[in-house]
Amino acid sequence: MNRTEKETLVAQLHDTFGRATVALVATNRGLTVGESTELRRSIRAAGGEMRVAKHTLTRLALADTRYGDLSRFLEGPRGLVFGFDDPVGVAKVLVDFAAAHKKLEIDGGALEGQVIGAAGVDNLSKMPDLPALQARIARQILSPASRIVSQVANPATRIAGALAALAKQLGGDDAAPADAAEGGAAETGGAESAAAESGAADSGAAETGGAESGAAESGAAGDGAE
Repeated sequence: MNRTEKETLVAQLHDTFGRATVALVATNRGLTVGESTELRRSIRAAGGEMRVAKHTLTRLALADTRYGDLSRFLEGPRGLVFGFDDPVGVAKVLVDFAAAHKKLEIDGGALEGQVIGAAGVDNLSKMPDLPALQARIARQILSPASRIVSQVANPATRIAGALAALAKQLGGDDAAPADAAEGGAAETGGAESAAAESGAADSGAAETGGAESGAAESGAAGDGAE
């Protein structure tokens, strides 16, 4: 590989790190060509991407990205697995494949730039995936229907916020059980729900005040007629 090719590869990897919501590292202890191909296809089907590059080039690509701390994992026959729209779905694929193929070992990774260990990756794989998370947010938005106008415009912001909270949870304690990670996500959802309910209550109070004002105006009109 000449210098131009190396520079092109580094630029491509840098761009991939910039777009990724999760970057996972796994060690290949002797997967066959067929098994490696199967893994790549499964990751691609989940919306992810698997890359193998020299560690020196990967370290260059990590410069000025939020995944710089991943350099600690770059040794030996290790590959990178990236997730974009659905980091949980990609983690599920990698964890399930490693469980079925003992020659693949998960070393760790980073979620939204927050480094997590192997236990953190396992916990991440047990979280609700993107469709489930979207469904949960949709239920919060649509119940009651009066929340639609104020809430429906920013579901992506809610998902991003949930991922950020999850990254802190997993990065803070890789050894925590999966239900602890789920608890963190539930607390995030609970806070969102409470905020939405508060807004609905304020709206209801405003409507009541408007009704009382209307009644007062009607009475005043009656007095004027007399």
